[in-house]
Amino acid sequence: MNSRHSTPIGDQSFSSTFLRGGQIFMHNARMYWQLLSRLFMVCVVLTFGTAFMFALTFADPIAARLAGSRSMAWAFDQFGQSDREMTIIDENRDILHMTVEQVLANPFIRAETDIFFAALERNFVIAGIIGSTIFLFMLYWFVNHGRRLGSDTHLRGATIVEAKQLAVEIHSSNHALARRFKVKKYRPYSLAGIPYAFRAETTHTLLAGTTGAGKTQAMVPLLQEIRRRGDRAIIYDKMRSFVPMFFDEARGDVILNPLDDRCPQWSPFHDCRSLEDFRQIAAALMPDPGSSDPFWVESARVVFAVTAHKLYRANRRTNKDLIDLLLRAPLANLSAFLHNTIAGSLIDTSNPKTSQSIRATLTTALASLQAMERAGVERDSFSIRQWVEDDDASSFMFMTSRSDKHESLRGLITVWMELAMNSIMAQDRDPDRTIWFFIDELPSLYKLPSLEKGLAEGRQFGAAYVLGIQSMSQLESIYGDDVATTITGLARTKLILNLGDPKTAEVASKYIGRAEVQRAQRGVGFGAHQTRDGVNYTIQDKIDDLVMSDQLQRLPNLSGYLVPAGAFPTARVTLEFTKLDEKTPGFVERPDEYEELDGTYFDESDNTEASSPAPWATTGSNATPVTAHHTPLVASAALALAADHQADDEDGEGASGTAGDPAETNTGTSDGSTETAGATGEGRLVHAHDASAEAPDANATDAPAGWDTANNDAPSVDIDAVEAEQAFFNFQSEASVGLDLDDGR
Repeated sequence: MNSRHSTPIGDQSFSSTFLRGGQIFMHNARMYWQLLSRLFMVCVVLTFGTAFMFALTFADPIAARLAGSRSMAWAFDQFGQSDREMTIIDENRDILHMTVEQVLANPFIRAETDIFFAALERNFVIAGIIGSTIFLFMLYWFVNHGRRLGSDTHLRGATIVEAKQLAVEIHSSNHALARRFKVKKYRPYSLAGIPYAFRAETTHTLLAGTTGAGKTQAMVPLLQEIRRRGDRAIIYDKMRSFVPMFFDEARGDVILNPLDDRCPQWSPFHDCRSLEDFRQIAAALMPDPGSSDPFWVESARVVFAVTAHKLYRANRRTNKDLIDLLLRAPLANLSAFLHNTIAGSLIDTSNPKTSQSIRATLTTALASLQAMERAGVERDSFSIRQWVEDDDASSFMFMTSRSDKHESLRGLITVWMELAMNSIMAQDRDPDRTIWFFIDELPSLYKLPSLEKGLAEGRQFGAAYVLGIQSMSQLESIYGDDVATTITGLARTKLILNLGDPKTAEVASKYIGRAEVQRAQRGVGFGAHQTRDGVNYTIQDKIDDLVMSDQLQRLPNLSGYLVPAGAFPTARVTLEFTKLDEKTPGFVERPDEYEELDGTYFDESDNTEASSPAPWATTGSNATPVTAHHTPLVASAALALAADHQADDEDGEGASGTAGDPAETNTGTSDGSTETAGATGEGRLVHAHDASAEAPDANATDAPAGWDTANNDAPSVDIDAVEAEQAFFNFQSEASVGLDLDDGR
């Protein structure tokens, strides 16, 4: 089987390789000998010619003539013509006729000849130096000429230079632009040891590199410089790499992480005022579902925004109020609260399946917000908007996470970053304001709806984004192909490090640029006769990538290419490893971790309940009221729900499910009962009968309908546990969820 190298032209057999190697070697050897011999001959001729020219120019003319005559006489004598007559001109310009033997024997002619050759010998030293210099110069010129023929000639397009040359070019340009715009003491920030182009920090930066390529090492010196200058930075620190190095509570730094004990008290009500503000939070908290039905997400956004806005207007501005109403309150209470609003038709007791499906979407989306219910309760409240508005501050805001719980915090961090971006866009234009946004591992957050607008318009408000990605596919999966391309394009300064996948390397190669070059192509010919041997060069114009994608995939760590903003060349850079002392822990776990176990707060420190248990708990196949005095109420609710189910069955709707409904209904269990997966994912049919439950007095006149007072037993009905819990809550005072339903309407 023929391989790539086993072809008629490139046969790898011994005879073929021997002939090819020998012929090319001999051809090269002949060309070397030809070039060197001719070059040596030229230099010898130049040396002798220069020596004689000096001798004839500076020597005595009489001595030169006599030396020439005697040299000719010596030549004649060597050929046996010693009696040949010669014409000699003496020092008085008299013409003498002398034989060869007389010329050679004349002492005066001999003396003048010795004087001339002594001068010629001195001139040969000078001529030798000149000849050698000419030889070396021609050798140097041949080498450079060959190098030019063998290399590309840049015609147009991008170029690559060394880091020092790029730094000099940018420094010179910045100095000229600062003088032009009358900016005193302009000091640009630096990235990878190279200064930013004039005010290019706010044209944003993209760091692209795989794991361990050096993105964090590129950010550390920049953050050090920001800290020295007293500017502010908002840092998404998923891996908690920057908190140990830079967090300083004395400077007003803030850590936002509901699992970290240093997290302040935060609520959406601290940063939102209008319905539109809450809509923006909802969009960040509940990203677009992609290919699935968007109805549930869009409906959940509307319900969240309207509910939060009404709570804000009712001065019920706590996370607990919001979570209780959206997730824990009975459906009827939430429906009544949203009555006569644009969300009223979405949460409606007449259509409980759709309403519960929307609440199921809310349950998933608000998991991260639930973590903030008790976070920072002993600390002052914090507002991201107020932090951004405080131009006198010089602090950092860290948004941290934990890998094992990142999915539960992902939505909340996205909301915080979205609020920060919108807050700076709401400020007055100020060219002297600079707030840095460090978002490493950008695709690990949900879609930031305002990111594209922030990159396009944030420069006017002082926003400077530093985005870090590992691959384009991650970014495209969150933002889509077109928006992902826009995001990377709006970051004018790019640091491209080692890349792990071909697609990202291909995109990065195009960002480095292409160039049109003149390229010399070499051809070697050889044959049995020497006349067939030859080398030819052809010049072609080609457009090529400056750096191939394969090169970017094989870069060593801490090495890459810096593509600056503006009309500057790309530079090869090497990052210096920076190791800083860790001044503070990256994470301080909150001691009273909040866990929702059927509505209870659980304190891990003493393993005791911090509040009363849920009024309804289910175990196995039995539904057991927590306290005996709840039994009549639950029984009444059970009878009412059983009647509702019977009415639904008569209408042909009792066991049917809704296509695409997250609260999917299943029928046909093995025991003939009907089983329902409620919005919380825990609902199922249970038997609302408990023999141990305390029955009402047989003589009581207010026993619930259906209660068997004779046997002192509760009625036996099969109901949905979740619906039973809601029915129980309907018997409670509406104040149990802290809501004024009249105000809600």
